[in-house]
Amino acid sequence: MTTHQDVLARARTAGWTVSYTGGGHLRLDHPEAAFPVFTSSTPSDWRTAKNLAAQLRRALPAEPTPDPAPDRPPKRKRRRRAPSRGYEHPTAGERHGWMMRRVERRLDPRP
Repeated sequence: MTTHQDVLARARTAGWTVSYTGGGHLRLDHPEAAFPVFTSSTPSDWRTAKNLAAQLRRALPAEPTPDPAPDRPPKRKRRRRAPSRGYEHPTAGERHGWMMRRVERRLDPRP
């Protein structure tokens, strides 16, 4: 299990500078980070190390994703199968008529 101190040690080796704030918290700065990361100097929860590691990851810019292999052509989208011969999609008015007839049959008091 990774502790708060382990995450701080790894952050220092990765180029983060750690300094104390006036309120007893830690401020972590990195030259490439979008914002500073603040954490408590004494962790009070078992999730503190995981939360700090996630905050440090989010503060740095994302790694660029490698381009796909240039020798392979891009995948083509599969086409949907054509409807059966003679089939036409019903219009909205036809669907509405079908639904209304079903409702009327259900509400009809005749046996």
